Amino acid sequence: MGLPLGHHVQRHTDLRSKRCALSPSAQIFARELSKRIDNYPTACGGGVFGFAGAQGKKNSENGANGFAGGIVEYDSNNGWSGGGLFEAGKTGRGGGGIIAGPSGAQVIVYAPVFEAGMAEGGLVGFSSGVGVYGEVGHGPLAAGAGAYLTVTSNAGCANLKSH
Repeated sequence: MGLPLGHHVQRHTDLRSKRCALSPSAQIFARELSKRIDNYPTACGGGVFGFAGAQGKKNSENGANGFAGGIVEYDSNNGWSGGGLFEAGKTGRGGGGIIAGPSGAQVIVYAPVFEAGMAEGGLVGFSSGVGVYGEVGHGPLAAGAGAYLTVTSNAGCANLKSH
């Protein structure tokens, strides 16, 4: 005849309570390692965007250019949003801008990687990510689209995902 089931449950509980405790220095090491890992950068979602508006160029070879229009985006962490997009830069050299929306303003930088006739494509960066864009412009009008990755710390990503 075997032992009652309760004996097995009690034995398992006893084994779990006898786990090896880390030494104080090992506990400090584990805590510090965890803090560092929380601060490591990670890709934490991303999104897509589209924009359209008015552009102006002064001296198409190496002069100033500007853009004012609207932007709509879908972000995997925050959903849909939209706002105004305002940019200024030098032709062929990139520049910067601001996306102004209901939740505030975000600074962006952009750098064209290729230009061909009315089309341009390049890289875009902002405080929480990096992406790519493509744009077509003719005369005073321009429109484009792009995609980006949100880059944050592991702890920041956990915070974004909890909302």
